[in-house]
Order: sequence, then structure tokens, then C-alpha cells
Amino acid sequence: MEKYPANPVLLYLSGKLKSGKHENLEGRQLLERAAALDPDYMDPWHGLAAAYILEGDRENADVALRHLLNGKAVEDVVMDLSYNMLATLDTNAILITNGDNDTFPGWILTRIIRFRPDVNIVNRPLLNIDSYPSSIVKEGVPEFISHDSLDSLKVQVAADREKFVQGQIRLKGQSKGFPDYRNEFVDLGDRLVLRIIEAAERAGRPVYFACTIDRYNLWEQAGPGARYLGLVTLVTHSSTAYAERLRKLFTLWTTVYRTGGLDSWQLRSAGKNNAARWLSSNYAFALESLIRQTDEAGPEVQLSLFRWYRQHLVDLLDKNFVDKANSMWFDRRFPREIREWSKTKGWLGD
Repeated sequence: MEKYPANPVLLYLSGKLKSGKHENLEGRQLLERAAALDPDYMDPWHGLAAAYILEGDRENADVALRHLLNGKAVEDVVMDLSYNMLATLDTNAILITNGDNDTFPGWILTRIIRFRPDVNIVNRPLLNIDSYPSSIVKEGVPEFISHDSLDSLKVQVAADREKFVQGQIRLKGQSKGFPDYRNEFVDLGDRLVLRIIEAAERAGRPVYFACTIDRYNLWEQAGPGARYLGLVTLVTHSSTAYAERLRKLFTLWTTVYRTGGLDSWQLRSAGKNNAARWLSSNYAFALESLIRQTDEAGPEVQLSLFRWYRQHLVDLLDKNFVDKANSMWFDRRFPREIREWSKTKGWLGD
């Protein structure tokens, strides 16, 4: 930095080092300098979008997100995944996300493109940062914790974390030697997610988890009424029957879901370790969990989903996973076209 004070990459890295610790004015200013020196350099805009959202600066957050959109900083397959998740949600939903690949595209879609602007996106890890809870309330999330209660909860979480480290408390299903710090005892963000669910229930608003949320962690805490819907999970109560939701989902999957990113030559030619290519496996995981529930929907739905899988997904899957994914179709109850294909894989015989 002393030798090259106007190098955008060094400014960005320095800003990230400072910003990563918590909200930090100096870190944001370094990111702003990097973006001003090279507006086409996308990395600073990611940091700035998050920083402005944490500060509740909607105007500048949208400027940063528009730069990410116009600069094609988010691959189409990643944008499509967020689009498809948003398309599945009920009106005025709250979507809990888990990382960059399910949060930034959602922010761009809801705030800039104005697709599903009725949806509030809440990033789970950011809930650990002091200013974020009040920021999302200003954006429309029902008020879920007071300032004083938040301070008390942070003290409690810190005490529980210390007990966990000392072995005084143990997680359900925790393997010895492999502590998980994202759990109900030691993660402030997870506890606030549960507060958001409670507040949304009172306000009559549905809450969903993105497919990137670990189902074995927060799902149990969210309650036994969770409804798995492929790319999202509904974790608040609903008067709509699950079977009805599934029928709507299957129609959305084959008629509304965007697949341009999955079909793009960029993704098809990408290496097997490409992050976006790995992200596409979420569709396979979702289908695998849903396919046994298609019996009531009927053979036409099964056939439509099967053709979608073969056309858009199967060639993208890692070779270590594709056999397991293919096996979801190995069922003699499925339509003839699926059974014939299964025979070619050596599973179903005559």
C-alpha cells in the first residue's frame, strides 16, 4: 500500500481486511477508493453493496448492486437459481439466505430488476453484525428484537460459546473433535433467525430457507411444520395443503424456472471445480428429495421433470455424484420413457 497507494486491487484487499472484522468506516472508504479508480473492477462493489446495506444506506447499496448487474459480476446460472427460488415464494415472503451466491443475486433481482420486490432477503451470517438487524427492519422485516434484548442475547451467546468450548454443553449429533460453531448454542445469527420466524408468524408473513441453509441445523429448530419445496423450505405455518404446494411447484419447475445459465456454453465448458457448476447440483438434490412425492401428481408431471433433468442438468453433474442422481429415476412405477432410460443405465431389467 505504501508503494502503490492507487492500486485498486491492494485497496480492495486492504478494505476487506478491515471491513471483515465488523462495520468499519476506514474499510468502506478503501473499497470506495478502489471502485472510483476502476469502476469496472467488480470485487469492491460486492463489498460496498454489503457495507451500504449494513449501514441502511439504500441509495448507495442500489448503486453498488447496479454496478454488479451491469458488470455481469454474477454468472447467469447463479442469477437463475435466485430467480427460481424467488419464483417459488408466496407473496410478502422473507427468504433466509446463507452466502454470496444466494444473497447478492437476490438483492439484485428484488431491488434493481424489481422481480419480487415484495420479498425481503435476510442473510443469516450478516445477522451477527450489530447494525444488520435494525437495517433489515427498516427494509420491511417485522421487528423481531429490541436493542436491549439484542445486547442481552449477545452476552448469553458469548457465555454459551465459552461453555461449548470448555465442553460443558454438547450439540445433538455432534461428532467428537468436529465442533460446529453454527448452532443454536453459539451462533447469534441462528438465534436471530428463530426470532425473525416468530415475528413473521405474528405478522402473517411466510418465511423460507434457501436451499443453501443446512437442513440438519436450523430446520430442527424452526419446528416440525417445515415444508420442503425443492430450492426453498417453508418454515412458517400455512393453510395451504402441502400436496397443493407441490403441484404448483412442479408446474413452476417445468414452465417458469429459468435455465439459460444451466444451458450456457460458459457453464458447459467450465471445469468440474467451477463454483457455479457445483451450485447447479442444488437442483439435483432438490429433485432427489421431491421425486418420490410425484406419485399423486401423476405420470405427466414425472415425465416433465425427467425431461427437464435430462435436458438441463444431467450433463453438468460431477461424475462422483451423477450415478446417485440418476438413481432417483430407477422406479418401475414411472412412465415407460423413464423406465427405458433406466434400463440403459443397467438398473431396471425386463
